[in-house]
Amino acid sequence: MAAFVLIHGGLHGGWCWERVVPLLRAAGHDVEAIDLPGADRRMPAAEVTFESYVAATVAATERAGEPAILVGHSLGGRSISAAAEARPERVRALVYVAAVLPSPDMQDTLPVADDNIIANGFFPVHDGASVMLEEGPARAGFYSDCSEEDAKAAFARLVPQPVRAMTAPVPLSHARWGSVPRYYVFTSEDRTIPIEFQRQMEQTSPCVRAFELHSGHSPFYTHPRELADILNVIAGQPASISKEPKA
Repeated sequence: MAAFVLIHGGLHGGWCWERVVPLLRAAGHDVEAIDLPGADRRMPAAEVTFESYVAATVAATERAGEPAILVGHSLGGRSISAAAEARPERVRALVYVAAVLPSPDMQDTLPVADDNIIANGFFPVHDGASVMLEEGPARAGFYSDCSEEDAKAAFARLVPQPVRAMTAPVPLSHARWGSVPRYYVFTSEDRTIPIEFQRQMEQTSPCVRAFELHSGHSPFYTHPRELADILNVIAGQPASISKEPKA
């Protein structure tokens, strides 16, 4: 059995894992799906920094009774990477689910295609301290293969994304972050981080193993059982496997 800490992506909260958490717990794992600072709207957006994201992620690993498997979705890939850099001894493995995968050798600024669905849908709020996404692009990008009911309900729960938390650099080293085994879950039908960009990141920072779901950007809604099965497989892997990033 393993301890999992699940980290949501931009504009989301720990709620997005609500179909995966009970499946992992039923398999005997300890699971915590946290809200990053600002996701509960209690912290003013201007006060939310990337450092606060990292601190919250590290704190969750420290609450776990053993080194945790950190699972990051989308923008959450930045937070789990930085947490592993800060406290590699508290992280058993990193799992990137359709996520940004930074490395010491590549800026984590994700290339955005001209026709990216969500790119032109953002608008500033909180005097520019945050951005929000229009409903059409959000539903087309995040929830392209979700049911109408799920897409509508998920959009209603989105919150503005603090800008500083998503634009700060992610300093990483091969000695610390690079010592933690990492895995990638590709989402082949993704309309937010297209599969070719996911593969580009994984080729730069090769993972121990990559999995693929025939899913859009939100497999926690469309493929919760399959995603939980993948996490169960990762939980059964030795904790010492690692790969050197490609030059």
